[in-house]
This record gives sequence, structure tokens and C-alpha cells, in this order.
Amino acid sequence: VSQGFVMEPVRVGVEQGETLAALAQRVLGDKSTYTGDLASYYLTGVKDGGEPAGWDKSKIPAKTIEAAGGLDNMGARAENGVLSAGDYHEQSGWMFVLNNTGTMAGANDYVFGSGAYTFKDGDVINLDYVGSIDGVPFDGGSTGGAGTTLTIGSGQYIDGFESAIIGHNVGENFDINVTFPEDYGNTDLAGKPAVFNITVNSVQVPSTFDDAFVAAHLSDVATTAEGYKEYYQNQQSESNLMVYLTDYVRENATIKEYPKSYLKIVKGQLKYNDEQTYESYKSSLGDSYTFESYIGMSKKEYEASLTTKAQNALDDNLKFQAIFEDAGLTVTQEDVNNLLDEYGLDSAYYSVYEQTYGKPYLYQTGMSYTVIKYLVDICTVTE
Repeated sequence: VSQGFVMEPVRVGVEQGETLAALAQRVLGDKSTYTGDLASYYLTGVKDGGEPAGWDKSKIPAKTIEAAGGLDNMGARAENGVLSAGDYHEQSGWMFVLNNTGTMAGANDYVFGSGAYTFKDGDVINLDYVGSIDGVPFDGGSTGGAGTTLTIGSGQYIDGFESAIIGHNVGENFDINVTFPEDYGNTDLAGKPAVFNITVNSVQVPSTFDDAFVAAHLSDVATTAEGYKEYYQNQQSESNLMVYLTDYVRENATIKEYPKSYLKIVKGQLKYNDEQTYESYKSSLGDSYTFESYIGMSKKEYEASLTTKAQNALDDNLKFQAIFEDAGLTVTQEDVNNLLDEYGLDSAYYSVYEQTYGKPYLYQTGMSYTVIKYLVDICTVTE
């Protein structure tokens, strides 16, 4: 998100037998927040003093916004002064990098210099290699540093290649000796002995979903693995019901007339969102990148599309408002906060969202949320 370094880069020595978790904690010290202990280490955040002065969402690179699905999907920090997993986007998080390559090995699984985690049949690894015959690299025998994924034992490579990797570990660089089969498709290589220099970048080490995992990572909703499964099933059931009821209202209610002033306001909101996203792209792509290039249509076509989009947006608002008024419902600050939290936006930053979107917009969205929750409560689900 272009906020600079959380900590300035520092070169440190690695102690024999030290785990990646212990190294991270030795370097970060009291700047880190984490769950578990060094045997079940999960880095949740790093204390960086907060967002830099003058920083706002317009500084976020266009590629980041595109990957997030738009600026509207970019949230805020959960805690001021700490950069945490889930900040700015629900999929954000910390990643350990070894030899300039991200690793999927758990922080407590990787032990420097000990080979504590060694590869076995069935492991999924990422590796680079350079193949040579008589000391000369051959065409097609290298990953070119791009890395490639291999499931050991899959038979994806020639005999002896995958089995020779077993027993090594992440970060190692080593040579293996293999011989191409006589009937190999490339006659220049068929039957010849070759040496592959291997660098293993990472390994996917799945965690065991048990009570300890739940206690370390999911203790806010459950204390045991079975408890979390029950929680997840209930959440999915309610989520599916909310989707069904939302679709039912949309498909079975009809708008007779759109209020002109309301339609104009919504069109303005939609256009403002498009213009803000365009400006964020323009900052990276330059002044030659026009608004028409971004929207992919003429201004006249765009205005017509805004009307259609605004009517579609009003469809939901007006339909849910009719139910809202008929049922005598109200929207409270707590309802809006619950909505923000449910969508991963963190109600602690309500003032930021109010400044960005306006209180009426937030409460309008909260109204629809309140209606759906009301319908969930009064409906009867039959098998």
C-alpha cells in the first residue's frame, strides 16, 4: 500500500538449529504481535507507529487496487500503530521469504542448518533448476529462476529426478545425477547422463486442524475443532439464507417509479467512485491514460450506463425500504457497526467510512442489512 518499510532492512546472523519463528521474534522483539508460542508461532502484526503522515488511499498502487477488485474493497487498519494480517484487505497477511522466495513452510517447521523438515513423497514444493550435460546447460533444462511447482512422487519428471530431492529441505542448493531414458522424446538428450543443480524455494506444509490450531488462530469464535465446525456450518447456513432472501425480494418486488432527485444523487455517487478509481490508475499510468480509456466507452454511453446502474442500485434500496417501513424497523449505530464488521471493514474505523461515504449512505446500507436480518428471523426453513 506504499507506506514504506515497516522496519528498515537489517542483516542478521542465523544460529545453528534456530527456527524461522525464533529468528523472526529475535529480530522483531517487542515490535511484533503474535499468537501461540514459538512452537505454534503465527505472526499477526508488526508495530510500525501508524500510517505515514500525509498517506491516504490515493497512494495505493493501481496494481494493488486492481488485485483487490477496486478501491471500495480496500479497508483500513484494525489497530492504529500496528500493521496486522487482514489490514486494508481481508486477504492481506505476512509471508516469510527465504533466499528471496516466499515459503509455505510454517515458521516453527523450518529449522536453519538442521534439516529438521526434510522432503518426503507427496510433498508439494517450489524449486528452480539448471540442467547440464558434460557441464554445458541444454535448452529447456532450466526454470530460468521463475520457479516451478512439483509434487514429489507424481512422475512429472524423468526417473530419479524426484526421488533424489527426498531428504533435502527448503533453501538447499544441491546437484542430482540422472539419465534420460533411451526413448526420450528429444533425441539430443535421449540416453545421456545429466546433472541438475537444484534450489528448493518453498514447501507447502499443511497444518493439522485440531483443538490446538483453533486455540491459536480461531479462539474468537470457538475453543475446539468440533466447535469451530459447528460455528462454520451455522454461519454458512445463515449466509445462504440471507442470499436466498435477498434474491427473492429482488425478483418478486417491482418499482413503479424512481424518485428523480434520489436517482441523481446515486448517479453522482457512482460517477465519483469511478473518477476516484480512475485517478488512482492515472497516477501510475500517466496523463495519457484518459477517463474514456478507463471506462471503455464514450461519455454519452457512460451517462446512459450510469442511469441504468443507478436504477439497479435504487431497486434494492426502494424494495428494502418498503419492507423496512411496513415492518416498523429502525437502524441503529450498532446495526451499522455489525454490518461493517461482517464485511471485514472494522467498525472501529466508522468515522473514516462516514467521512468517505457519508452517514446517509452507511445508514441506507444498514437499512438493507436490518431488513435481511429481520426476514431471517421471521422466516421458517423447511427441508
